[in-house]
Amino acid sequence: MADTDPSNGVASSESLRQQALALWQAQGMMQNNSHWLPIVGNSMLPLLREGDQVLVARRRHFVIGDLVLFLQREQLIVHRVVGSGPTGASTWITQGDNCCAPDRPVPAMQMLGKVIAIRRGSIVHKVDSWWWRWVNPLIGCCASSMVYRPMQQLLLRICARYLRRVLKG
Repeated sequence: MADTDPSNGVASSESLRQQALALWQAQGMMQNNSHWLPIVGNSMLPLLREGDQVLVARRRHFVIGDLVLFLQREQLIVHRVVGSGPTGASTWITQGDNCCAPDRPVPAMQMLGKVIAIRRGSIVHKVDSWWWRWVNPLIGCCASSMVYRPMQQLLLRICARYLRRVLKG
């Protein structure tokens, strides 16, 4: 069970992170190749909010714009692929939509899967539809250059409005 703040009964972020990692490791032993994990933090705002859940499918092939789950410093992180690293497909460059700079290159061995759906409350929205296959690469490409950062922010606001309307939240 999660550690909670006695004043408000809400699970701490660190506790949720530990639970998500333990859940991923435990479910990884099973045959099922996709798992729901909670979002903790605000690095993917406005698209993903704390409390949302993402369905992650095990994948090894990624393209710019994909929302991916990777392991870094014993933490599970969901960010967007914005490029490949200096060694090609053996490393990936990721960045949170709400972050100003990309993450350190992520080795392919630490890439655990791709986000295929988002759950907010009881409503699930698949992010592998034609609309997302069109807009995710645009967001990913815009993130790779500060010149395009305003365009990325505009696209993210459009996506967040679309998702808010679809997920009614």
